[in-house]
Amino acid sequence: MSEFVLEVCELNYAYPSAGDEPPFKVRLPKLRLRAGEVCALTGLSGCGKSTLLECLGCVRTGFEAEVFRLGELDVLALDDNRRQLVRKSLLSFMPQQGGLIPFLTVRENLKLQLEIAAHDEFLRLDRLPTLEDGYALLESLDIGDLKERYPHELSIGQRQRAAFCKALIHRPLVLLIDEPTSALDPRKAAALFSLMQRCAKDYQAALLVVTHDLKLVREHGLRRFAYATRPQETPAFWELKS
Repeated sequence: MSEFVLEVCELNYAYPSAGDEPPFKVRLPKLRLRAGEVCALTGLSGCGKSTLLECLGCVRTGFEAEVFRLGELDVLALDDNRRQLVRKSLLSFMPQQGGLIPFLTVRENLKLQLEIAAHDEFLRLDRLPTLEDGYALLESLDIGDLKERYPHELSIGQRQRAAFCKALIHRPLVLLIDEPTSALDPRKAAALFSLMQRCAKDYQAALLVVTHDLKLVREHGLRRFAYATRPQETPAFWELKS
C-alpha cells in the first residue's frame, strides 16, 4: 500500500496557442502528499497555479502525466466519466471565493455535498461521513450555531470556515484550496492556517493550498512548491527546500 495519498510525476498542460505565440505551459515535475499533510503552492499571478489545481482536481481535462495516483487508484487509467466520480468522492476543491451555494443554508450546503460524494465505488468506506460529522466540525470551527443561516448572513471569516467544512465533510483524500486568506485580515488568516493543519491531521486528508502569503507558509512550516526556472529547464513548479 502506498504511503502517499497523492502521487504525481511529470504533469504537463498546455494552453492552445494564439496566433504565432508559443503555447503557455504548466509543468509539475513531482508532487507527493501524505495523509494529514498541508503543502503550499506559490508563484506570481498568472503563472498557472489555479490551472494546476484544476488539473490535480480532475476539473480540467487535456493534461498529460507519467504518474497520477490517488491512494492505490491509477487516475490515468480511468475514463472521463469515472474521473468525475473520483473528483466528487475522493477529491475536494475550495475556491478563492464562494464555495457555498447562496440560496442554501449552511446545513443544506453540507447535506448536498454529502449527496454529491456518495458513490460506493470510490467513497472512503473506512469512515462513512454523515451530516452529524459536519455539525461536529462546524462546532469545532465555532460556527455550530450558524448552520441554519444563509451565506449572505455570515461574515467573510464565517463563510470561509463554512466553505472549509463543506469541502471536508465527505472526508476526501485530497483537498485543493485556492487563496483561502485573500479576504481575511492577518489574525484571521493565521487562525485559518492553523485550523487547516489541525483538520488535515484529524481527517487524514492532504491539503494543497495556493497562497501568496509566504510569511504564513514559513511560520507554519509548510512544504512549498513554487513556480521557478532552473538552469536549462522549462519553468515549472518545483519543491523549494528550506
